[in-house]
Amino acid sequence: MSATSGLKLEACSLLPDEGAKARFMQGFSAAPGEIRRDPYRVGLLPPEAWAAFMSMPMPFAREFWLVRGEGERILGRIGASVSPVHKTYGYLGFFEVALDHRGAGAVAGELLRAAAAWLKARGATDAFGPLTFNTWFPYRFRVFDGTHDASPLFSWEPVNPPGYAKAWTDFGFSVAETYHSQGLSGLREFADMTLGAYEAALAKGYAFRPFNAERVLEDEVPLLHKFSMEGFKKNFLFEPIPLEAFRRLYVPLAKKANLTLANFVVDPAGAEQGYFFCFPDRDYMIMKTVTVSAAARGLGLSNAMAHLHAVNALKQGCDKFVTALVRSGAQSESYGRKTELLWKHEYVLYKRPLL
Repeated sequence: MSATSGLKLEACSLLPDEGAKARFMQGFSAAPGEIRRDPYRVGLLPPEAWAAFMSMPMPFAREFWLVRGEGERILGRIGASVSPVHKTYGYLGFFEVALDHRGAGAVAGELLRAAAAWLKARGATDAFGPLTFNTWFPYRFRVFDGTHDASPLFSWEPVNPPGYAKAWTDFGFSVAETYHSQGLSGLREFADMTLGAYEAALAKGYAFRPFNAERVLEDEVPLLHKFSMEGFKKNFLFEPIPLEAFRRLYVPLAKKANLTLANFVVDPAGAEQGYFFCFPDRDYMIMKTVTVSAAARGLGLSNAMAHLHAVNALKQGCDKFVTALVRSGAQSESYGRKTELLWKHEYVLYKRPLL
């Protein structure tokens, strides 16, 4: 960036010494908390989580950039990585920009330009984002259309200022995939509608066991990793990740999540065959992640687990539910067809060719 603009673009790998890189990492990790304004601070990860992501051993090239302004104020950040699986794809994540700065558009453009050039120089032909490393990490922007903008923001969904998506489309990004979360009424009615699936699963000898909250990282995360790597391998941009990286992602969950609604489904021989991760949030039951093994598909086990969760959520005072972060057109959209829609949050993953 020009010296006369008062703005300075820094690339982590080009810094002269370890002290400068440590200062960079500290500023990069703290940037979301310093840049964001309410109400878009919901669910912000702490600086140490971002620092852990940056330093996590991963089998791909990556780079990070910061823009500083007057008084060394951090005005924006971005990270880039090259997919080790989809080798011509590059990912742009970690994006933040201070929208209250008069040059916010220029800052966003400079960050995106630098990151796109870095990806192209490493053989990528297409850039996707916002996507931090891969789809196991934070990705997607929430997009706003005025229809449900006053509905609640949740810590488990993408939360970003509306201007972030515009900065990307102004730079030439277009929609690659769309997703949504739906707030739905009638949790009791939903429990009634799924009772048959639950009873059928019991009749076939299936059982359900809750997550062991005391030993999530030791006992449950390996099972979650196993079923997730198998169950989601056909998802858009899927990449397998090692168990240890998966475990580190679950550290914050193990420390603070309410796991009382999360269950594994167990076959008649006593072996786990899948899981449904649900949790309460305010007076909603959040239906977050579900998968069953290939051998157990088509038996209605997802609906059976959903029934059990709904019954337990009702006991905890929930009367509504959310189908969370569903890819548009996915089978799990069917849950939203059973009751009345209260609100809908939409999210976008963008793509841009690197010409």
